[in-house]
Amino acid sequence: MNNHHPEPALDVVDLVASYRPGWTIGPANLRVSRGEIIGIAGPNGSGKSTFLRCIVGDGPRISGRVIFDGRDVTGMPVEARMRLGMSYQPQHANIFPALTVQENLQIASRTTRRSLDSRSLDRLRVIAEPVANLPDRRAGLLSGGDQQSLALAMAFAVRATVYFVDEPFAGLSSGRVIQVQKMIVESVKAAAAAAVIVEHRVEYLEPICNRILYLSTLLHPAGPVPVQFETSIESDARRLRD
Repeated sequence: MNNHHPEPALDVVDLVASYRPGWTIGPANLRVSRGEIIGIAGPNGSGKSTFLRCIVGDGPRISGRVIFDGRDVTGMPVEARMRLGMSYQPQHANIFPALTVQENLQIASRTTRRSLDSRSLDRLRVIAEPVANLPDRRAGLLSGGDQQSLALAMAFAVRATVYFVDEPFAGLSSGRVIQVQKMIVESVKAAAAAAVIVEHRVEYLEPICNRILYLSTLLHPAGPVPVQFETSIESDARRLRD
């Protein structure tokens, strides 16, 4: 009998991080396999975004390890992790406002040193057709919703091993939320990748996630306390995933 199990795309082991003076996050553990879309939900201030930032190397880690695609990346800066196959979209639109829509997409490809996916512009059209129709428009002149759409297109424009996305549905209309949900599922499937999505509205995660981890709190003023993810929802994601 073959007992071999493939390496997870992401394995976070006993991660402890500083949130603010006197407060810590963790220790927390999270394992994600290729093909999975994992949602992390919870109220504002529960430490979801800080936890995500620490995984990608942009947060104040105190201890613990991050194993990415079988490689220990704990000591690597965020840029090096991106080159290995992480794709990260922070909570607020991460764009270059003085550059055009097309130039922003090109920079996304160069930053990861990976080929720009041939379908990236198609994905952009799915997310926000007005943005795709304005490739020469300066990003800073776009509406807030269109800037968010461009930022998401940049995050998913390249083939990654794991996509990390923080509040991707902020500022989007209900119709555009559905479009972004479909784009996330398509991108993960096309790249044989995984995704970890932070979102405080569980109803936006349910249609697309394999698992949703609800956090009542990750923050502890008295020092490190083990985090117990309340893995209470096994999502029925057939509506968008099939």
